[in-house]
Amino acid sequence: MTVNSRDEELALGGGWANSPAAFDVYKNPAKARPQEPNPLKWVDQWPPTLHSSKNQRKIGAILLKAHGEFWKSPEYPSATADCMRQAFDGIARVLFDDGLLSETILLNDVADLVWDSAIAGGWWHLASETQIDIFPHKKSHYWVWFDETRDWPTLFRGAMAEWAAKLLEIEAPDTENGAELPRAGILASNSVPETLSITEGQGSENAQPSDSPEERLQRFVQKHPGTTYADIKFSASVHTPEFQGWRHEKLNPKSVMFARIEEVLSGVKPLKKKPRKRRAE
Repeated sequence: MTVNSRDEELALGGGWANSPAAFDVYKNPAKARPQEPNPLKWVDQWPPTLHSSKNQRKIGAILLKAHGEFWKSPEYPSATADCMRQAFDGIARVLFDDGLLSETILLNDVADLVWDSAIAGGWWHLASETQIDIFPHKKSHYWVWFDETRDWPTLFRGAMAEWAAKLLEIEAPDTENGAELPRAGILASNSVPETLSITEGQGSENAQPSDSPEERLQRFVQKHPGTTYADIKFSASVHTPEFQGWRHEKLNPKSVMFARIEEVLSGVKPLKKKPRKRRAE
């Protein structure tokens, strides 16, 4: 295509170059891939609340397994997509089991980490850390170009739907007044702290050192008649996995979500009623 002005050139958008030579290096995946592929390059830059040292090891293992699968047959047509889906599903499961998964994290953080890992690991070679004309799309730490072999932007759509469904299942109230009952197995652990650590400088209303989260919740509800667990979650601006993690003493005491729940129970944050959906008459 010939352009006659700078404005016409800018109107082309990304994916173009002044010479076909700019694409030559990327026509051979072996030359375009990193010399030392490392799918773990970006794991430690995830928000601290999402990867404890234990989860970081688990996520690292998942990425290395997918890395190994890819390099067994890197030229296989679906190798990249298959390994990226494998990594996405594994990371989502780790966060879900630890009560850290939410729709926002699912849609953004998990997908971004998988793309970062795929590019750093050499599974996907049409990318650059610096912005250049031939790579028009920004994907986390990289600029990428999607070839036409498949619909890459919808790569994780199926997995996202399945995990979103799991989140909805644990979001549903178990009692008539909207309070949720513990769900066996979701956040089970062999090592649960004996006492709940309260954020420094704060304390729940009338809390006792030996109180369990469930006892504190029940006392709070009794003191505020008509309050449900859904109201407490809404007031704290946390999702169900985070709230359940706090109830089971699995949520990181240094996390923002932990502090929000404590602030509601201690009266620092105001208690708000969660809007109820009304059925059409």
